[in-house]
Amino acid sequence: MVRAVGWLSRLDLKSRPEPAGPGLRTPEAQCVGLTHARLALTFGPHPQVEAWDGELGLRAVPAGPDPALPPGRSLLTVDGPGVVLSALKPAEDGNGLVARLLNPTGTSVETRLQWNELGRNVTEVRLDEEPVEPTDPPSLQTDTNETILTIPAHHLRSFRIGVVGEGAAPN
Repeated sequence: MVRAVGWLSRLDLKSRPEPAGPGLRTPEAQCVGLTHARLALTFGPHPQVEAWDGELGLRAVPAGPDPALPPGRSLLTVDGPGVVLSALKPAEDGNGLVARLLNPTGTSVETRLQWNELGRNVTEVRLDEEPVEPTDPPSLQTDTNETILTIPAHHLRSFRIGVVGEGAAPN
């Protein structure tokens, strides 16, 4: 709601026997002018995910005279109900990319990462991008261009996606 008050509280309201606060005028508290809003209706099985998509609405695309991928092809695809790709950025040391995945739901989610550049490897890293010690059993299963992992409820996990032979950390 846009602030549209002229008083903090009115002392003369018949519907309220006691004032809600001091009876002070607030003439500058009104937000006069046009207000723009964008609304979306969703009826799908996962309204929270669709709401996030509608709110964020951002898609990364290759740019420049020689794009890295052909049009319509994604560098990275994340498939997991409710999982949000919160960041995809160059690694701080310049070797590969770091993807941060958030599971805001109340249950663990099996997630599939697919990337369209062959010869990549994936390792889990902390927020400071140092490698995470492997777990037993491993929570990260990787083949040539796909990684399957489990993200616990309300967790953020980070992964380094490196190109084999270009100084990336090995699996």
